[in-house]
Amino acid sequence: MHEASKKRAVQLERERETLAYWEERDRERYEENKEWWAGHEEYLKTEKWRMKRERVMKRDDHWCQACNAEPAAHAHHLTYTRHKNEPLFDLIAVCRVCHEDLHPHMKRRHLVVIDGVKYKKMPGGGLKTI
Repeated sequence: MHEASKKRAVQLERERETLAYWEERDRERYEENKEWWAGHEEYLKTEKWRMKRERVMKRDDHWCQACNAEPAAHAHHLTYTRHKNEPLFDLIAVCRVCHEDLHPHMKRRHLVVIDGVKYKKMPGGGLKTI
């Protein structure tokens, strides 16, 4: 194996370990805060949220601000500090795949594992290593 290949393999393993750590941390936080998340889900059904979401999507031209490669499907909170009273600068438009990456507790419908390597299905087709 070439030196560059060895370095890349080590880097990929570190990335996988980091991803696993953050996914587990996010799942634990979700479990600890189920009641808060239930209230958040109710908030997302309100007219106030619908109007805010529309304004964010319009501001960001309905385009994902995370990957800049796909149409946006969600408004994502950058912080929950001002939850339910958030200014628009606390929110960004993101595509479904990026939103799931930002919230690992969400269903991972777009996650594929091939030979132990995680990929995400891109909405336009194809796979991206994660």
